[in-house]
Amino acid sequence: MSDLILAEAILAHVKAGGRVMDVLNNLAPIYAEGERYDLACCGPFAMPWRHDAMFRIIYEEAERIERGAWRGFGVESRAYVLLRMAELALQAVEGDFVECGVFRGGSALLAATALQNVGGGVRFHLFDTFAGVPEAGLTEAERAARIGGSFDDVSLDETRANLAAFADFLDFHPGFVPDTFAGAGVGKVRYAHIDINTGQATRACLEYLVPRLVDGGVVVLDDYGWPAYVDCKQVTDDYFAEMDLPGVMALHTGQAIYVHRADARRILNF
Repeated sequence: MSDLILAEAILAHVKAGGRVMDVLNNLAPIYAEGERYDLACCGPFAMPWRHDAMFRIIYEEAERIERGAWRGFGVESRAYVLLRMAELALQAVEGDFVECGVFRGGSALLAATALQNVGGGVRFHLFDTFAGVPEAGLTEAERAARIGGSFDDVSLDETRANLAAFADFLDFHPGFVPDTFAGAGVGKVRYAHIDINTGQATRACLEYLVPRLVDGGVVVLDDYGWPAYVDCKQVTDDYFAEMDLPGVMALHTGQAIYVHRADARRILNF
């Protein structure tokens, strides 16, 4: 639905005595590869990322280095989730940080800011081609969404410079996932952010990272709830079901989260 058609529908509904939220809550869902996507609407709810001074300082620095790739409200809420999940991960007694899909380093900066306040020899491993999403291994849905070649306006040198303040505990692993996992030296993991945009690579990340999670370790999947990345959702659901692990928690931000326990087991079959 275009913005103009949506605006006209809202206006007609309000003139008839209805509420704006009623329109938004009753829009027809979108379907992609058999998956249903319903419109998510916000407010009025507590949204501390909109006004908390400390969060704004951190977020605005991350936004600056992304050079316009981050666009307002939708990314702010996702950034807030990343910061809080990084903080939660730091409650675990051991394990490194990992991010797969780094781009210019905005989301890594968020987690690194939390990690910098703790120290203790924790490493932060960053995996990316630093040259865009490869065409190899894409599904038909991913090719239709033109994911191949996206996020190519970046370089390893630029991202290193963007994250120079955290250089002491960062390890860069440029290249194609999962090839770069070999020899990366990642041991136990307490925080993993997967934002790699393709189903094949997302599955490879899960297979590599989830077995390394410590008790209390967290995973944030950025691409889970977006119709353009339906393959990422499907491989994620399949993996956790196959491993008999609890399903991830889908958020209205489009992300999904998983908090690992050593004795984790699947109870709900969805």
